[in-house]
Amino acid sequence: MTARLLMSASAITRDRDGWLAQRRTGLTASEIAEVLDVSRHGTPFSLFAAKQSGDDGRKDTAAMSAGRHLEPVVADLFEATHPELDLLDGGLYCHEDREWQMCTFDRLAIDAQVNPGARLSLVNSLPTMRLPDRTVMPVQIKTSATQRPGHDPRYWWGDAGTDQVPLDYRAQALYEMDIATADAVLLPCLFMDTWKVATYVIERTSDVDNDIWLMREMAQGFLIRLTRDDPPPIDWRPETTAALRTMHPDISDREARITKELADRYKAAKWAQAAAAERVGLYTNQILAAMGDAEHAVFKSYRGRESALVASRRHFSRKYIDVDLLRAKYPHIARECERSSDVDALYASRWARPGK
Repeated sequence: MTARLLMSASAITRDRDGWLAQRRTGLTASEIAEVLDVSRHGTPFSLFAAKQSGDDGRKDTAAMSAGRHLEPVVADLFEATHPELDLLDGGLYCHEDREWQMCTFDRLAIDAQVNPGARLSLVNSLPTMRLPDRTVMPVQIKTSATQRPGHDPRYWWGDAGTDQVPLDYRAQALYEMDIATADAVLLPCLFMDTWKVATYVIERTSDVDNDIWLMREMAQGFLIRLTRDDPPPIDWRPETTAALRTMHPDISDREARITKELADRYKAAKWAQAAAAERVGLYTNQILAAMGDAEHAVFKSYRGRESALVASRRHFSRKYIDVDLLRAKYPHIARECERSSDVDALYASRWARPGK
């Protein structure tokens, strides 16, 4: 391992602000997925805006907080099932030659066997991986509600012992592999639906080396954009919308000129959105008419060669607070419960709205 230690794990715990400041001087493993535009939590543009403003600390969510608190638990469970490994504290490291390339290892694993040819034994009895003597491997600890969170299969976990991990975690793991010049990265993940830890292994192969090379090139290109104040292209995602609003929190009483081409595209999109909503409503009503009192709508092709559940009808009672009644009968309670929040939205003019 040729990576250089910048801050120890204990120093990070004592000085989180110092850790964040140190990270801002480079590009970290937790940010590389945004550079590659495979992150679930950010985009190239939102990362660019955060780096330029110096405010690149992600807002702490309940899931992130839970993951941090569970990290030592997962590490203990992982270590208990892998006596062939010595588990060491991580810390903030950079690559020996590329100081801008940084990561915070959760842990570092070293094979405890002094003899070469030791094997990493996986609890799921899949084929084990042979380790060179005293191999150092980054350990990236994860937690997940389930093996298949969300609807996008790119972010699903595969079978334990394989290298099938969510795409953004794979990018993070390869970045850490590059910094540590490691032969493998271990990803123990606690699935909270079963409360079991499964270990995933990404080994260095020629394909992995090609991915690392491409990742490194894109990271350097992103850093060049930062030095030139050349933002990445605008995309559709909400994280970019939030970044744009953060960049310009105040509204001044002036006009901004945009191209006729952009205006026409915006208008066409608003009209297409309205037309799509009408089509969804039409097909919804047609399906309801075809279903009658049935609970499920399915289709089956000729001789049942293809079939699918299309939609299901649900009928239930939903409770809610009648705000108008509350204000009429208990105005003082309504006033005490009233809250306000900032709204920053783009409203289409009559020229752009459908039917105008």
